[in-house]
Amino acid sequence: MTIRHMWLLAMCLALAPIIVAAQDVSCSSAETDRIRSRADLGDAPSQLSIGERYATGCGVARDPAEAFAWYRRAAENGEVHAQVNLGWAYLLGTLVVRNDAEGFKWLHKAAEQGNVAAEGLVGSLYADGRGVQQDYSAAVHWLKLAAESGDANAQLGLARMYGTGRGVSKDSDQAMQWLRKSAMQGNEQAKKLLSALESKGSPLQEPHK
Repeated sequence: MTIRHMWLLAMCLALAPIIVAAQDVSCSSAETDRIRSRADLGDAPSQLSIGERYATGCGVARDPAEAFAWYRRAAENGEVHAQVNLGWAYLLGTLVVRNDAEGFKWLHKAAEQGNVAAEGLVGSLYADGRGVQQDYSAAVHWLKLAAESGDANAQLGLARMYGTGRGVSKDSDQAMQWLRKSAMQGNEQAKKLLSALESKGSPLQEPHK
């Protein structure tokens, strides 16, 4: 599994909780109207909330196109979770025609604001050359930021970079250190890989494409 595939799987699973967390508890029409009034005035968190309501059908009829429009308004106003959602919409081709370059752009904006998930994703995109010119050094930079913040998927990605010598001097000790950190947090792929490596006494190998 490539770093890209690993992150796509992880973030597809992680995206739903992000959406739920951004929603207001009440789905009443009165609450929706109240939030919309703030969103119309340019309040970015409210714009994100309205987008999520259209995405999930909370208080309004589900409307993916309208959800995307509100995500974009919020993202353009600097709302970091909206930038992540917008980036994923472009990468996965949900709500909008797939556009990897646009996906990278919005995730990079979120990463620059310190969003840990976005940092790891940007690292993955640099590693795979998806939506941006391939740059292993940049990949290591962003993966390391997320890994040091405790993101288990980024820790696994960084372990692979150290293990293969991509963007960083090959270092089996560092590779195993980050792999163990990821496994200790319950990352299933890291646990399986760690178990296989320890049983064989082999260094971390380059992932298959």
